[in-house]
Amino acid sequence: MRGLEGKVIVVAAGGTGASDGTSHGASIGGATARRLAAEGAKVVVGDLSEPAAVRTVELIEAEGGKAVAHQFDAASDADIKGLVDRAVTEFGGVDGIHYNAMDMSGCDPAGTEAPLAPPVGRTCTPGCTSTTLPTCTPPSAFLPG
Repeated sequence: MRGLEGKVIVVAAGGTGASDGTSHGASIGGATARRLAAEGAKVVVGDLSEPAAVRTVELIEAEGGKAVAHQFDAASDADIKGLVDRAVTEFGGVDGIHYNAMDMSGCDPAGTEAPLAPPVGRTCTPGCTSTTLPTCTPPSAFLPG
């Protein structure tokens, strides 16, 4: 079954799950990207780790699919826009988005209310806890147009 033939899908955080790209597509995003490609979609694999995104693309291509890798940071509106722009440049548009990424800097999903140090190069966004996490949405810059 190839129900997505010719569609263009962006998978944010679609890397293999290992920052050095050594994993075998065992992440949720990597497995999703591979399944979408198996269904005939052209996939833009975005990930904070470029090697992880590249590895997912290699796996997709080895399985006969079409994909490109794009390094992006979910904490950067410009990077997110760049991810969508890459789909438009490479494949002519975007038919769907699987947003598997989230800027977790400053978030406390466990609900401990303990302050978390932001990842290197990111700005901490205080106030995101287990009770507010469902309202923490991707930046609007991710949406085309």
